[in-house]
Amino acid sequence: MTVETRYSARFRLMDLLVRGEDNTISCPVYYDGGLVVPTLAASVVTVTDPDGTALVSAQAVTITDGVSSFTILAASLPSTTDPKMGYAVRWTLQIEGKPYHFRNTAAVVLSRFYNPVDETDLTDIHSDLRAYLDKGSQRSFQPFLDDALFDAERRLLRNGKRPWLVLDSWGLYDVIRTKALERIFRSFQTSTSTDQKYGKLADQYAADYEKAWQVLDLNLDYDQDDLPSPGDSDHQAGEPPMFLGRVAPSWYS
Repeated sequence: MTVETRYSARFRLMDLLVRGEDNTISCPVYYDGGLVVPTLAASVVTVTDPDGTALVSAQAVTITDGVSSFTILAASLPSTTDPKMGYAVRWTLQIEGKPYHFRNTAAVVLSRFYNPVDETDLTDIHSDLRAYLDKGSQRSFQPFLDDALFDAERRLLRNGKRPWLVLDSWGLYDVIRTKALERIFRSFQTSTSTDQKYGKLADQYAADYEKAWQVLDLNLDYDQDDLPSPGDSDHQAGEPPMFLGRVAPSWYS
């Protein structure tokens, strides 16, 4: 009996589609630690809105550097589109002569949340990190910053808050910086068995990360007019389940 290969589709977050703009979505597929390149022929993607109406219907994907992608044109999501969750993205990718189906969710948003932390914010605190870069021991710390950003966005979503509604990106500065430093020093800890300082630093920043969440203060654009206004809720703590001010609108609105 042939056992079907269980590939991994690396979706670190739902797809965020900015209305009035071209949006490129992708479906990186992995197995056994390596990127799997689908066959271009018969590999398609479909995107539907919360009512099930297709914005994109079985359109051919593009494969660049081994990753399947597709660009949703701004005409399909004009600036008059209501921002909401509940969109569905369905990929059908041909791999070794067989169709595999991968699914993700999506949301139409006014804007994406961008990382407020830069590599300099890490090296300014720890000069030895700059030495790692200068010596070529580490090419860049950007992957750690990217992971920390996705971690923060997923945690906000688990706590019932939508990261794309955050008006003041600096509010997540300490959360993202401490998570990135924790992961950097944890990586250093696993690569050396003689220097215990990296493990201690990782533990310190893990604790600092949790403290940063407890005092997190975010201004959320619940009325989605892309402006701070009295119609928005009050500043919200990052941890659940308390909401201050008025009740948040429906999750899918």
